[in-house]
Amino acid sequence: MPSHKALWLSISVAAATPLSYASDSAPSATADTTTLNLGTVEVSAQQQRSAAVLTSTDRLDADIIATQTNLNSWEMLGMMPGVQITEFRQGAVSGKPSIRGFNGEGEVNAVKLLIDGLPSNTSDGNMYYMSTIFPLETEQVEVVRGTNDARYGLHNIGGNVTMKTLQGGNYLKSRTSAGSYNTAETQLAAGVDNGNFAQNYFAGVQHTDTAREHGDSDKYTLSGKWFYSTDDDDLSLGLTARHFYMDADASGYLTGEESAHDPWQSLERNRYDGDEQVMDQFGLHLDTQLSDELSLAVKGYHNRYGYNRYVNYLTGQQLRDTDERHSGVLADISWLPDSGALADMNFRLDGGVNYEHQDNQSRRYATVARAKTSQTRNQQSYLNNAGAYVQAMIEPVDGLQLIPAYRLDRFNGTYHNELNDTSAELNDYGTIKQPKMSVIWAFADSASLYGNWGKTFQIGIGSAAYQTDSNTEVTEPSINTGWETGVKFQPASWLNGRVALWQQIAESESKRVLNSANNDSEDVGRTRRRGLDVQLNLMPTDQWSGWLSWSWQRAQIIDAPDENTNDNNDIDHVPHYLISAGSQYQINSDWSWMLDGRAQGGYYIDSANSTHTYGSYVLLNTSVNYQIDYRMSLNLQVRNLTDRYYEYVWFWSDEVGGMHTAGERRGVYLAFNYEL
Repeated sequence: MPSHKALWLSISVAAATPLSYASDSAPSATADTTTLNLGTVEVSAQQQRSAAVLTSTDRLDADIIATQTNLNSWEMLGMMPGVQITEFRQGAVSGKPSIRGFNGEGEVNAVKLLIDGLPSNTSDGNMYYMSTIFPLETEQVEVVRGTNDARYGLHNIGGNVTMKTLQGGNYLKSRTSAGSYNTAETQLAAGVDNGNFAQNYFAGVQHTDTAREHGDSDKYTLSGKWFYSTDDDDLSLGLTARHFYMDADASGYLTGEESAHDPWQSLERNRYDGDEQVMDQFGLHLDTQLSDELSLAVKGYHNRYGYNRYVNYLTGQQLRDTDERHSGVLADISWLPDSGALADMNFRLDGGVNYEHQDNQSRRYATVARAKTSQTRNQQSYLNNAGAYVQAMIEPVDGLQLIPAYRLDRFNGTYHNELNDTSAELNDYGTIKQPKMSVIWAFADSASLYGNWGKTFQIGIGSAAYQTDSNTEVTEPSINTGWETGVKFQPASWLNGRVALWQQIAESESKRVLNSANNDSEDVGRTRRRGLDVQLNLMPTDQWSGWLSWSWQRAQIIDAPDENTNDNNDIDHVPHYLISAGSQYQINSDWSWMLDGRAQGGYYIDSANSTHTYGSYVLLNTSVNYQIDYRMSLNLQVRNLTDRYYEYVWFWSDEVGGMHTAGERRGVYLAFNYEL
């Protein structure tokens, strides 16, 4: 159960104002989605087309994002329900979100990331491409939780996150901010649109020293979009391009004793720690209305990820050198009959195919002061994934919607170990079958009951995906079977919410051995994740708005491998509860104020549950916005308002225990916004 401090967060923010998801028109509970929005919904003609998904879906919109000063893009998701934030704060390895009882350690990366509809995970499932998106160009962030979204296969174990950036429109806007720890950031966004040809451009640069010693970082990002559409919007052709570069120092992890002495220090062993990261993404987009009933969307993409990291834990420095190139295509077709019996039942049929080719290189070296002394890993691997899905939506009687779906995925590939000149084929995963089913029943004008069931999958990562001599534990896909049932309600135009109960069971789950020179994985066994999500959103007046969400979750190993004593233990780094809350108040036409916070419980840091629990916190942020005129505004934000100390801890050894890194200290940031 939540601690008293966490409950205090819920009560204090709730007392400050009634809580709501602010929206121009809150979605009806009888609508054919189970989606809740945080922020104002802007609907555009070129908004991304998506298949109907009946599961817990939340969206964070631009008007909320624009008020935040975030040093890392993943921090935007900290405001969203049911999202756990893991904070490493080690250069480019800064942190990430996770959902549905999966931790953010990188052992099992269970979230599919899409940027403007383009797959954006690295080969191990990490979401580093999220860093390429700055707040000013973000139109919306969408989080889909659960196992019943048939559109995606690889990495879509617990759900997916889509980041949508600005498209179309005529505008020129900038945001310049400065604040604590020598933080300075400039963002510039421009749009030129004549109705047929739309151009969008973005540039961002950021520097910060961070709160810890030896934590300086510099980020640079550029992006562009060029889209042509016909007068009737029946055809749209587009090109997108994105480039990101980051150069950072890393403070390093501390033992418990070192952290207790001074959690903000960086030790001599980490003097040369740091990293360099380059990411490029290119996309081709085609959307066309083939007929009054038939539409087609095709996307092609190429991602390039380059990463060099010098890191010293306790046993000497190493260089981790990664170079990945992923190319692929997605095609989706939708049929919505506009007459006849099927049209009378609001029938819709969606289908799609995808293909992705991965070229992955992973090298590691032992180093001293960044000078190489020996090579410990040199792996080249290729992975090919082909997938297809079909999904129907039908309303046989008024108020009852049924959505059956089915997805198939196949994989092949090869692996070569350059150190010992050995090769291997990909494990024979066969055809991975993923049936899914969703139901929603609008039993009243103000409420809907929904339920879903589905299967997702996990395959091996790195050398564990291939038939190597060292890979004896992880040779079959791990099938996740999940369900969710809940009620979405809207008894008044100013009040809506959702209560959901969910569970997800994985057979033969595997996890990466993060510091393995061979890039191995190990069998965890049968696992079960389950939880209860409660969300409440109110907007009783034009001035007051806010939101409150509370998630209880439990992730356990319920059948560990033979001779393993971890049965019924908690999975490491999964807190038992997550809380997110916030409030906005429009003081007058010029001034507005916002208070938001998040909290989580503690977690064990190893599968044996042999240590203390770590990681609990209650954090508050507040901001004031002043609209100077219709073009200019000032925003003052205080992050970690109470200067609460919190930390991330991971397990090193029985002798040493955990390795610690401090979270964010209180910071004050002033931003100037200008828009033509």
